[in-house]
Amino acid sequence: MAAIKKFFEKKRVEAKFKLAGKAHRLDEEKPSVSAPASKSGAISPRPPTATDETRRAAEAALTRVNATKSAGAPKSAIKRQVEKELEIERKALEEAQHLKELCAPPREVKVDTAPVLSVNGVRFRCPVVSDESLPRAAMEQRIEQFLYDQALEEPLLASAVMLHTFNRKQQERLQQCIETLKRYMDNVLEHPGEEKYRRIRIQNKAYQERVACCRGRDEVLNAAGFEMKRMAGPEGNEEDFWVMSEEHCDPEKIQTVLEILQDAQPLVPELDRATQIFRPSDRASQFSLPDEFYNINIDDLRRDHQRRVEATEKAGMLRTKAMRERDETLEKRRYNYTLIRVRFPDGLILQCVFGVREAVTKLFEFVRECLQADWMPFSLITAAGEKLSAEDSNTLVDRSLAPAVVLNFRWDEDVARDVLLHHGSAENTGFLKPELLSSIQSLS
Repeated sequence: MAAIKKFFEKKRVEAKFKLAGKAHRLDEEKPSVSAPASKSGAISPRPPTATDETRRAAEAALTRVNATKSAGAPKSAIKRQVEKELEIERKALEEAQHLKELCAPPREVKVDTAPVLSVNGVRFRCPVVSDESLPRAAMEQRIEQFLYDQALEEPLLASAVMLHTFNRKQQERLQQCIETLKRYMDNVLEHPGEEKYRRIRIQNKAYQERVACCRGRDEVLNAAGFEMKRMAGPEGNEEDFWVMSEEHCDPEKIQTVLEILQDAQPLVPELDRATQIFRPSDRASQFSLPDEFYNINIDDLRRDHQRRVEATEKAGMLRTKAMRERDETLEKRRYNYTLIRVRFPDGLILQCVFGVREAVTKLFEFVRECLQADWMPFSLITAAGEKLSAEDSNTLVDRSLAPAVVLNFRWDEDVARDVLLHHGSAENTGFLKPELLSSIQSLS
């Protein structure tokens, strides 16, 4: 285990130097940010376009009104008739707009009934591999290439990490593979002089069911000293075998492979928090989220539409606890990520991206890492006034903090009072670190 830690610690140190980049002074002049356009210059939304049906309805209404006028009808009757026809047209437009919204994919979330604001996509990092921030698929490819490159320098370590990384999503299958590989190598250690224990028949049922299904097994066997060869099988036909020659039978190396197989950990893409700091703004509750935030496809949309149609029926019936829990579960499955904005008492806004199944405790840890006074206890409060706990192990989606939310930051009142007595100010003590403030932006 110590060898694995040493190997990856070396890679992390190299990555940190790359991440440092060019130095900057804190008092450097920064390009000015243009002020957002005034509200008076905003473009008002276009009214919905009338359909053929609504136009025909309006024309028919006008015809009837003219006919009524010619018949000498009272003005009050004419007015009522016009109002009735206009109401029919308005309802037709509303129904058309509602149907359009039902058929559209969910791309926006509105918090506190605010308008929308664009947000960038979801990216991932792996500091051991690269200092880049990439989409998940690209980062997975980068990790794979890194491991193959490292296998040329450190085959024992890299092959074990490769096996764990490539098969991390099938843990039961991975453990079966590792146990079988360990059994092969234990047999060699116990009977180093017997050739039959230094051969593994590829077509063997146990190998096919337990080992062949896992990527990275060839690299592990090669690192241990096995080589692929064609030999006569049990029935005399040539077959593929993994063979360890007597000269390559190194008990010390085999024992090292066994230890590393047990202790190795996978290289996993880490969600890039996409940390941003914004100046005080009344647009903090405006969001427009990318498609990656949603776990939904066209079939889900059809089912969602059907649920909307059934909503009125549900409203008129007594629903059981199981029915409510089922609907809540379906709602939670709609989201992959959540955009969180933490608003501080001075108005500054800390923005970050989290996976919806990450715990609330992870959010508190992240916010603490951004604070100048990271020793002071604090609270995060929802718009509804709910106070979140730093010890809450529930997921963000379980706490209804997806797909986007604004939380208010507050220092612990007792500690803030003590700081006020000793330092004369608690409100402006230890908010965000200077290095974060150096990249502050304006919401636009």
